[in-house]
Amino acid sequence: MTNVRLAREMQGLALDWLTVLYRAKGVFPVRFKQSSQPRHFAWTSAEALVAFFEARKPVPQGSVETVLGVIQQSLWASPRGGKLVLALGEFPLDRGVVDSSVRAVLALAAIRYDMLKNGIERYRIGDLPDERFTSVYIGRLVEELLTGIEAEANDKGGWGTFYGETSRVDPTSHALAALIRCRHNSQSYERTIDDAVKWLREAQKDAGWGATKHSEEPDPGNTALVLSALSLVLPVTEPLIVDGVNFLRIRIQKGLLADTIEDLRVADGGMGPIHQGISIPACPRVLQALLACGIDPRDECVQKLLARIYAMRRDEQPRPDGTGPLTGWGLETDSNSTWYTSIVAYACSDYLRYAEYAGNRVDDLERAHLVTRMETLAVERSRHAAECQRLEKELEKVGGDLRAYRSKNVTSYRTISYGVATIALFLGLLLSLTLHIIAKCRDSVVLDWLAGSVSLSSFITVCVLTYRFIRHALPGEAPPAAKHAVPPE
Repeated sequence: MTNVRLAREMQGLALDWLTVLYRAKGVFPVRFKQSSQPRHFAWTSAEALVAFFEARKPVPQGSVETVLGVIQQSLWASPRGGKLVLALGEFPLDRGVVDSSVRAVLALAAIRYDMLKNGIERYRIGDLPDERFTSVYIGRLVEELLTGIEAEANDKGGWGTFYGETSRVDPTSHALAALIRCRHNSQSYERTIDDAVKWLREAQKDAGWGATKHSEEPDPGNTALVLSALSLVLPVTEPLIVDGVNFLRIRIQKGLLADTIEDLRVADGGMGPIHQGISIPACPRVLQALLACGIDPRDECVQKLLARIYAMRRDEQPRPDGTGPLTGWGLETDSNSTWYTSIVAYACSDYLRYAEYAGNRVDDLERAHLVTRMETLAVERSRHAAECQRLEKELEKVGGDLRAYRSKNVTSYRTISYGVATIALFLGLLLSLTLHIIAKCRDSVVLDWLAGSVSLSSFITVCVLTYRFIRHALPGEAPPAAKHAVPPE
């Protein structure tokens, strides 16, 4: 099975699990076995909805209204300004926290984008007035939540779970990513973002990041969260990011990635300490981080991560309609979780998007190479044509010179031939006349016969010499070495 098919299958399994969960519960609880108190699931509901939007798949009917209602009921006005989302879920608290607020911001931003893209005017939520939950209201709510997140930042940079708590890597990374991705313009929250980047720089240890600045050693999960956030604001060639990517590569090659609570007890480094009973799922986060930092989707480390995530799928229970098992992902040994399944779907969507981009980029490079090759061949063809024309002109010039030379020689040969023939004829006649006179005077038949023979020989010799001179000087009888160099007339 190819990596793209594997990622697409996992994406489909995860979204199917979330769809069946929503249809069975009417909300996105932490897991199937949890009760359905809507206001307790702002965190997981936002995470699940974002997974559908990132996959560009249809959301379960009514789920947008449900998530909007859950977020609205979970809002908490921060005394430092803005709003936050209450940390309910499995840990009910009476104050807002950064982690839940970040996920709510991402969900609201995705809903607003979908409304603007598809021309949706508003959502009606229960008994709330119709004028609520327009795109304008949701945009204003996003700004209030971002303001609340900014206000929760500690003075020295970074965020804790609550205001005043020691800054930790995971809420700092989530908050930084939310501020960068959802801010209204590039100048918003600039000082807070710079402080967060500075804090993360200082928190790096041994090329990676742990849970806090004072962690004894880095772990893949927190390192992946930091790299995903920093890649939004820093170039991926930054030494800080390059070191983090190399750290993750080493951990992958050594097989030191943990994904369950049992793994945390035996893995060297694992995912760091468990915070309030929840551990960061390393593999999907590391997959997202590597892709965000420019690693090729066909890289060996990416393939190992996909295979590891696929091997961790679990058939939890039969479907409500009894058509087959329901496959999802979870950190616990007895059940799958909405949070982890959503993250797997999100990571697979990222992989498919980057793989599509890489494939298109390869096609573009091949196309550009072919165009360049065609242009090179065209230039070479033009150069060869020009060279052929030059050679033809030179050949024509040589042929013309040779024809002129032959014409001149023909005239010379004919002149000499006529001159020699005339002289020979004159000498022969003179000798014949002399012999004839002597023969008459002496009345010698022999001399008379000899004079006639000389006359005849002279005449024949003159004819032969004349014929040979004229024949060798005729046009077309060039010397053998020049015959093939002369173009036909």
